[in-house]
Amino acid sequence: MADTEEGSNYLKAYILLMYYIVVGLLAVVGNLSANADMKPILSMLTPHLLYIPLVLTALWYPKEKFIHISIFIVFIFVSLLSFLIGDLGADVIFSIFISLIYLWVYFAIILFMRKRNTAEESVRAELDMVKAQLRSRMDSEDPAGRAGTAGRAGGTSVRGVGSGSVAVAETAYVIGRGKNTETFAPEQIKALISSFDVRDPLILEGAFNAAEVMGRQAEPYLIEGLGSQSLPVRENCARMLGRLKYESSIPHLIEALNENSKRMHAAAVSALANIGPAAKEALILGLKDPSYKVRAGCCEALRIIGDKDVIDLIIPMMADEKHYVRKEAAKSLGRIGNSSATGVLTDALSDCSRGVRLAAAASLGKIRDETAVKPLIERYKSETDYQVRERILKSLAMIGNTEAVDAIRFITMYETDSDLLDSAKDFYHGFSRRDTD
Repeated sequence: MADTEEGSNYLKAYILLMYYIVVGLLAVVGNLSANADMKPILSMLTPHLLYIPLVLTALWYPKEKFIHISIFIVFIFVSLLSFLIGDLGADVIFSIFISLIYLWVYFAIILFMRKRNTAEESVRAELDMVKAQLRSRMDSEDPAGRAGTAGRAGGTSVRGVGSGSVAVAETAYVIGRGKNTETFAPEQIKALISSFDVRDPLILEGAFNAAEVMGRQAEPYLIEGLGSQSLPVRENCARMLGRLKYESSIPHLIEALNENSKRMHAAAVSALANIGPAAKEALILGLKDPSYKVRAGCCEALRIIGDKDVIDLIIPMMADEKHYVRKEAAKSLGRIGNSSATGVLTDALSDCSRGVRLAAAASLGKIRDETAVKPLIERYKSETDYQVRERILKSLAMIGNTEAVDAIRFITMYETDSDLLDSAKDFYHGFSRRDTD
């Protein structure tokens, strides 16, 4: 591991060195050039050329003050040199302005990376503590079995290894060898949930596996995590509750649908859908929730569950005051609907929201009700949005009856948009080959 990190550092240093050499050669060539236009151009380009190594340095060495000071001095020196090469022309003010912006970005990245690395180190320290506690417990309960299986996590022995990701992998493995009836200390559960803030996939999967074995004991802490200030923690707590599938978590997940974060909203929808039919009753009630985010999220979760019994409950939602809800309802009718939804979907082709029109056109193609062909053709003629017209064309091809094929043939003769014309020709030729076969 140390050799790999050392080699990686050498490679990074080599990349930065070679980049500065190239920029330096460019400056020399520009300075020696007989072309008078080269100097002012070079003085303007220099801040942009130096921006790349600035960002790389901030990302690779967020805590190396000596490297930052060195890079900063080089940046100032080269910038001043470029201004002198440019004879301090009128473009110098612009170059200084750009340089200051780039330096601001540079320091912002450094602060962000330091904060992120500190958070990950804290989480890994907590997880190492949990690993040690659980290893001690398992050694005392089953010394022989523990010694024989110590290396299963990651394929090598993990004793003495300080890597956070390997530590969590072992933690999950050790917990997984226990029983769901075993009691875990709150600090152990909290340490695992705190690792949901880390992006390392092995850490996350290890924590997920461990929390899954903890089962009911982890549930209240996961529900509490839905209110965390950290978005990744909230997201992953929702996903974990979806994996556990406890009905007691359903109200909390429905409440989480009201989040402003689209990522958190999507995680809550996925969790509710994963719980499945057990969440159906609560989701149906959620269709009438005062919050449009909850209404839309419940509609989406019911769509993923795929229960066709709720079609009659989804159809009225096409008249919802919020276009976001109407769009999700249109998508749902396309997935679980039938010809009974054709009327509201054809009406939605003239909705004021482009997203609703797009979803309605797509759903009509999935339902394949031939009575939708004429409304689709009429909307194609008046529609101004390219993507909606493209979706109508695809839906006509999906329905594929004689009237739809004739409409596509008409489009191949009169469509002026080259992309839509090519798509129409492809669809029509496909029908022609089908009829020939």
